[in-house]
Amino acid sequence: MFSLGFPDWKKIGWHVGKKLRHVIYPPIDTGPSREERRAQRLRDGLIGLVYFDDFDELEAWSAEHVDPVQQANTPLLKRSASRVHNQAGPSTLVLLCHDYGGGYHDYESARPSLLQAKMYACNYPQYVDTFVYFSHKLVCVPPPAWINTMHRNGVKVLGTFIVEPGKTQVERILDQVHGEFVVAKQLAAMADVFGFNGWLLNIELKFPKSITPLTGKMNAFIRSLKASVGS
Repeated sequence: MFSLGFPDWKKIGWHVGKKLRHVIYPPIDTGPSREERRAQRLRDGLIGLVYFDDFDELEAWSAEHVDPVQQANTPLLKRSASRVHNQAGPSTLVLLCHDYGGGYHDYESARPSLLQAKMYACNYPQYVDTFVYFSHKLVCVPPPAWINTMHRNGVKVLGTFIVEPGKTQVERILDQVHGEFVVAKQLAAMADVFGFNGWLLNIELKFPKSITPLTGKMNAFIRSLKASVGS
């Protein structure tokens, strides 16, 4: 007697799922390793692009490591009366935040190759008071090409110190040695050595609850940084 049975869908599904697992559940891309990021950072440094990915790199930095190609050579020039924008009144200030494609592009380097089809340019610096170079590194030092260009137009330039989700050890911002905030001291030294005017602070993580009083300590950190950069 012939019997027509039903297929075992459970087994079929298991075999199909096994074959398609790499499609349905692709391996997590964790991005470049720390060694790969460090190698890229060193290569970028050779063309004047400076940034730091973590607190260890920030604290290990020294002015002795700086190549002249990484430093701006134009001081902040005073604007002539004809170039000061005052249409909206003397109390109005404009801050322009550069946030273009992750930052640190070849055309921003000290040795740019052929210009790319898409690039960011500030076409009206006469209407800008402060320019912020923004990227998603822990410490974003503005490229000297931007610093020189903005300083020639009387525009202050800020780097970015940013602690985003995915970063760790946010509490190290408040570490002190001999009464000095280590991070603030390093950031102030970088602004001086690389030739820009200060920092935008962007902290998006919660501090451990053990740090108290947090407001008082953060205010002390900010006061220390502002005093060190002279602003």
